[in-house]
Amino acid sequence: MKKQNNREVALSNLRRKADGILKSKEGVLQSRLFESDDLKLAHELEALQIEMALQNDELILSRSELKQANEKYIDLYDSAPTGYFTLSTKGDILEVNLSGAAMLGKKRSLLINEGFQQFLTGDSKPIFILFFAKVFKTRVKQSCKVYISR
Repeated sequence: MKKQNNREVALSNLRRKADGILKSKEGVLQSRLFESDDLKLAHELEALQIEMALQNDELILSRSELKQANEKYIDLYDSAPTGYFTLSTKGDILEVNLSGAAMLGKKRSLLINEGFQQFLTGDSKPIFILFFAKVFKTRVKQSCKVYISR
């Protein structure tokens, strides 16, 4: 609900900006003829066009900021000294950073879609299976200690 109110305020602000830009373009003569339905419609369409251009500018800026944040995340993820693995709900490796690939002794590209359990020692597999089931049932932060075999 709060997001919707923020969005409505943002759209209202955009509309005011668009109207302000449009009014600064209009001459005194046009403002006197504004009663005409055709001119009202033309004004409305031009205001909407300006509003859309302003929204487009904001989207371009947001996309650029999102791209920068994503690049930072990727850099941090890849260069972390700890092995990070992103697993599917089935336990397959979806993503792995460079340290994680080094831990398993394989190239990252060869690890994608491989089952993580195959890299665990025999004693660690049941521990991991229980841990993995808890993670998806409780949605509470969990941790477990497992051993990897190469």
